[in-house]
Amino acid sequence: MIAKASGWNNLGTDLVLALYIVSLGVSAGLAGLFAQEVLVGQGYVPGFRTSIMLVGGVACGYLCVQTLYMAVVRMLKPTKAWPHLFAETLSHLGTLIFLPYVFRVQVDWPDPLLEKVEPLVYVGAFVVVHGFFKLTSFFAALRARPSGRFGALGWAGLCAVSAFAAHASLTTWFRETEAARPRAPVTARHWQVGDAHALGREMPEGSVLEFALDCYPGQCLTLRFAPAPAAGPETASPDSIYVTVFLDGDESKRFSGPVRLTTAGWSELRVPADIFPDRPVGGSISWGSQREPGWRRVLGLRPMAMSNRKVLFSGPFQHEERRPETEDPNLLVLVVEGLGARHVSCLGYDRETTPAIDRELAPFAHTFTNAYTAAPETAAAAMTVLTGLDPLAHRYLGAAHGPLPERFESLAEVLLDDRYATAAFTEGEGERGGGLVFGSGFERGFEFFDASYRSASGDAAGGVTDSSATLEKVHDWVDAHSDGKFFAFVCLRELCAFEMRERYAPGFVGERARPAPRDVYDSALAYLDGRIGDLIARIRNRDTRRNTCIVLTSTHGFDFTGKPDAAPKVGLVEDVLHVPLIIYVPGLKKTPRPELVALEDVAPTLAHLAGVRFSSPVAGRSFFEPAFLNEPISVFGDPLAVSIRTERWRFTWQTRRRPFGAGMAEADEATGLYDVRELTRQGWTRNAAAQYPRIVSGFQKQLEEHLDTLSAPSDD
Repeated sequence: MIAKASGWNNLGTDLVLALYIVSLGVSAGLAGLFAQEVLVGQGYVPGFRTSIMLVGGVACGYLCVQTLYMAVVRMLKPTKAWPHLFAETLSHLGTLIFLPYVFRVQVDWPDPLLEKVEPLVYVGAFVVVHGFFKLTSFFAALRARPSGRFGALGWAGLCAVSAFAAHASLTTWFRETEAARPRAPVTARHWQVGDAHALGREMPEGSVLEFALDCYPGQCLTLRFAPAPAAGPETASPDSIYVTVFLDGDESKRFSGPVRLTTAGWSELRVPADIFPDRPVGGSISWGSQREPGWRRVLGLRPMAMSNRKVLFSGPFQHEERRPETEDPNLLVLVVEGLGARHVSCLGYDRETTPAIDRELAPFAHTFTNAYTAAPETAAAAMTVLTGLDPLAHRYLGAAHGPLPERFESLAEVLLDDRYATAAFTEGEGERGGGLVFGSGFERGFEFFDASYRSASGDAAGGVTDSSATLEKVHDWVDAHSDGKFFAFVCLRELCAFEMRERYAPGFVGERARPAPRDVYDSALAYLDGRIGDLIARIRNRDTRRNTCIVLTSTHGFDFTGKPDAAPKVGLVEDVLHVPLIIYVPGLKKTPRPELVALEDVAPTLAHLAGVRFSSPVAGRSFFEPAFLNEPISVFGDPLAVSIRTERWRFTWQTRRRPFGAGMAEADEATGLYDVRELTRQGWTRNAAAQYPRIVSGFQKQLEEHLDTLSAPSDD
């Protein structure tokens, strides 16, 4: 009887073991199908092969956990009793809870919140049922008749095989899913969002942009986003997106953050330096319209929601956060179109036209009293400020609008390579914009380019315009980038519209119904001075004063020596060519600088202060290097008029040459030699060329050599 009972027990145990094995296989498959159904909605199952790999990987992972449990139980409390196996079988049948979700049965949940977290509800229900029967099986093992521990090795072997299969399948699934993920376009092109221009690309939701990283202390990333043009509601960019950045180095790190999109401009997201791994080598960026759930962040999965929506993306830009040991200064260059040195009160003008500059900048700065422009034209002089080149070299002069030859660099390009954030605000749009617009070549090296010219209320160019709106945008940009190295180039056109405006009142116009152009000009200058002073004061009243170099200069002035009611003239005369140049350098004491300098010297000076070098030749030299004789040369017109300024003389020569070696014009040559000591409010009235023919001949030969050098053929 005992033998018969033992036989029935063994038969029962074998039957229950068979049921256990069947239930284990079925439950593993259901777990895999449930995981596949959850992830397919997230875009993680792009094809049939990846679906098989995912189901198989999760199923094998389930088998690994279950067989590991059995191996541990057989090692701690070995038994072959059927109640233990039967309870285990019931625990596996808990996966039947997943069937409605796997077959996509619509459940009428009592609360909308439950519908949002539907997969978690199913998982929670499974954990409760599965956990209950797991405890039951463990209790049954404790109460059962003991047996040998040798069977634990079999379960451990099954666990190892399942673990290997799970790893292989899930690795293949992850790799093929990443390979199937759409890639953002590599090539960037010009996009305008609001007033700002930038190089960017359309980036579909769920796509990836991979990038390489340099390794240096304090590095950070700047990402810019904006809505993409939409063909319909289904392709419209969302109001907010959630950006995920993976960084690879000695370890992999992840950064996520929200970005609110606006049609008014580009929205920035900064990846701070403390996020970066040691020795970073590269990374990737993606975005989604929904915030990442916690489980996805824990698993390290990338958001991959597929849709037809796109955003514009500009970057990533590698910048350098400012640290206590960072010595490189921030650079702010303010170029005021039409501001002649003769009308600046701190340079001796009899009207108080620039009290704010006199108060906020000049007392702390190097003030150059004899600075001269390279050409009395906005584009020519501005490009000289950015490159340190003569206009005949950078090819912005008269009817020629570049482009800058490839063999030359702009200061913005040099600083961008040194991890500066770079931006330009040029007021180049609208009438008489001077050509400083995106696509003209001035954008080279600038991540952010704003050529708009509007009023404070947002009126477009051509209507009411006001440089205070530009200066406010400059302040906002500087404030947003004050924790890193930045270079901002600003060109202001307020002085170029000779019309008395309400905002200039009372100014210097008096009671006259038709004020003289000089009075309108001085009134506009006094107004603009207040706005510039506000910007400088806001920078100097914050920590940015400790590391921000400020340069104030001009492209040219105006000649008001004609009749009082006549329009001012532009030409190669002292009042036009003589421009202010004031440079504030943190840590350097105020110093008067009476030596002759040229706008060609500005870019080399700023490069010297920033600790960078131009790889291409420049015409200027740094103000802070050992001084040598500098005789500024200016050019203008077609045929070319050339002028040189020395300590004693101003020499002008009306040549017959056309710019850029384009031949000779049918025109008369003329020369003018003027003694600097005889300059009056009415300019120079006595041409001494006939009196000093040898001096004229020497200047003419010097200028011929200068023009011949610049007209020599090049590789461009």
